Amino acid sequence: MTIDENTIFQSTGGTHDAVIVSYGKLIFNSGTIEVSGGSERAALRTFERGEAIVNDGTFKGAKYDIYEQYDDGYSVSSPCRVQLKNATFDDNVCNVYLQANRQIDVDPAYTGQVSIECADPSDGRQLTKATAPKGQEKLNLTSANAGYLVGYKTEDGQEYRCLSKEVGVTIEGLENAIIKEGKSKDFTVTLTHAGSTSTGILTFGDKNGEIEYKDEHGAYQPMPKDGREVDLSGDKNDYVFHITPKNAGKQKLTAAVVRDDVKLGTADKDYTVAGRVHTTVTIEGLEDAVIKEGESKDFTVKVDPKDDANLGEAFIDFGDKNSEIEYKDKTGAYQPMPEGGLKIGLGDGEVEREFRIAPKETGKQTLTVAVKQDKNELAKDEKDFVGSEMPILTLKDGVITSVTVPGKNGADPEDITEIVKKNANEDGSFHVPEGATVSVAFDKDAFADSGLKFGHWDITGLDDPNAYQDKESFAFVMPAKAVTLKAMTQDASIEDDEPDIVGPIVIGTTVVVGGAVLGYQAYSLGAEFAGKLMALPYFPSNRSALAMMLWEDAGKPMPESELLYPDVGQEERDMDLQHAARWAMENELIPDLN
Repeated sequence: MTIDENTIFQSTGGTHDAVIVSYGKLIFNSGTIEVSGGSERAALRTFERGEAIVNDGTFKGAKYDIYEQYDDGYSVSSPCRVQLKNATFDDNVCNVYLQANRQIDVDPAYTGQVSIECADPSDGRQLTKATAPKGQEKLNLTSANAGYLVGYKTEDGQEYRCLSKEVGVTIEGLENAIIKEGKSKDFTVTLTHAGSTSTGILTFGDKNGEIEYKDEHGAYQPMPKDGREVDLSGDKNDYVFHITPKNAGKQKLTAAVVRDDVKLGTADKDYTVAGRVHTTVTIEGLEDAVIKEGESKDFTVKVDPKDDANLGEAFIDFGDKNSEIEYKDKTGAYQPMPEGGLKIGLGDGEVEREFRIAPKETGKQTLTVAVKQDKNELAKDEKDFVGSEMPILTLKDGVITSVTVPGKNGADPEDITEIVKKNANEDGSFHVPEGATVSVAFDKDAFADSGLKFGHWDITGLDDPNAYQDKESFAFVMPAKAVTLKAMTQDASIEDDEPDIVGPIVIGTTVVVGGAVLGYQAYSLGAEFAGKLMALPYFPSNRSALAMMLWEDAGKPMPESELLYPDVGQEERDMDLQHAARWAMENELIPDLN
């Protein structure tokens, strides 16, 4: 019998199947078999010597679309009566039901999904007719039997689909685990497989290379690349592993049992890999240090190996500055730094070693320390310092605005302002490298509410002090000798262009000399001079006369300053007054203009 296009079988009510083939052959090329009512009805049933070839067609409404019935008392040479090439099945029902020992012949070119239920499910139970050549592995067959999957086997060059018992897979020991990168974590995989037979492969996919398994002797062995064979007979087995992750971050471990390319069971666990904390090294004691040429400076190096503690020996190395450095040994004596660095043990935990450096060069320098293992650099730190002959700059009522030194090999100048300020002496003076460019300015903030303003600089140590004395701010190159800069103030109400006020000496300005005399007494002339001064028929009438009187009585000492006052003549006959004025001002015997 042949069923072609537009043929419709409608079976309503009753308890019997819609189409039954017990003898002969049914060829179903097209059409529809539709079933309604009845809870156990099939659309197409074959039994005894009946055979059906389903080339195409539609099945609707039945509990089973195709039913292969077992034969009681009949000898049937072939366990397969239905050949399925193509069909449209109802997805809500079981498509094929096989009674005991029955099979179905599914064309390897079939592309639809077919769900199959067996009356006698078991692990390895054959579902499809064995065929050759291969192609059935592509069939989309699913099991309607709980606890079973559809597997795939090949025997004697032929292939068939079969039932495979599902395997329960459980991962324990990785729940909310945090694993340090490079460290290991133990875990267990439990496989539950009652009713299963044969063997399977337990695999962790692309993480097999990160995992080792515990063998029967209790030793850990590398996980085989394609997974480890496991025995699936019996009820269940436990397997112990440990994992050593290669990458940091959130990760997922998936365990799967595979047989014949079918995953019989899977499980996964999320865990976190914390990034490896590597060695740190720190230089302490050289922060913005200034080291005078020919002298040394003590400093400390701290090494914390952290997660690198298991790496063994390492070396503290200062590169090309090893020859400038000595280390303190266990006896407290300093020894020359070994050429390749100072050996330490990372397994000892955090270590602190003392050193001292005697720079061979002047100018701004950088000390770099590295912790190394051969050519592998584990950590490094850098600190800047300045090496110099360091002449002294004394600055009164002024501020340093910048200090720069020439860059090495023609590079841009380097700013060392903060280094110089940080290393100021207790008296407020500064160490400044020879050749450094120094910018200074009158300290306006200090006199903001005083009613005073800048007058001039009193300068010693610079070759041409007159070039700077009237500049409220200026820059100069630090010589090899000491430099002293004193900012002198004047009354802010005095106009700078008044002809009789230029410097600290004012010709013709009447002063009260009592305070000056007392100051001079404190200087050292004592009561004898005071008596002479009080016996004079007059007091000096101006600052010039007072300065000359005090200077001559002191024996005409030479002043330190080379400053020339512009309101005093500079001819030979006037030089005594220049000297007297500078000497009196330097010794604070005459008050400022104010």
